[in-house]
Amino acid sequence: MTKLSYFRNFAILLAITLSSCASYSTIGIPAGEEFVLGEGENSSFRAELKNLSSVTLNIRTIEKSTGKQIQSFILAGRGQTQLRAGRRETVLLSNPTPRDVKVRARLSKSVEGMRYQQMPEN
Repeated sequence: MTKLSYFRNFAILLAITLSSCASYSTIGIPAGEEFVLGEGENSSFRAELKNLSSVTLNIRTIEKSTGKQIQSFILAGRGQTQLRAGRRETVLLSNPTPRDVKVRARLSKSVEGMRYQQMPEN
């Protein structure tokens, strides 16, 4: 292997490594709030989520047009999961605890429509 091909292979490997690192985002969710994901998205997407906190997080997908809950589950502290949201669904990451939480997210593509909102009172 020549120095030029070695350098080229190293540059390609470095670019792949940097691009995969850049695809992760850390989301901070304040106490008593929800992070809304995919509200303006018109196609399906996948998300890998890792709870970086020690407290439990509630995750729901809801139908955009009706607000009907499609699925719901708990993401334990330090836990991780993968989910798929259809084009007619929005994902809600809810923090019912009195402490702020952080979630590392990796999305399958750029997703439109992210915001925070107060959790509804039950």
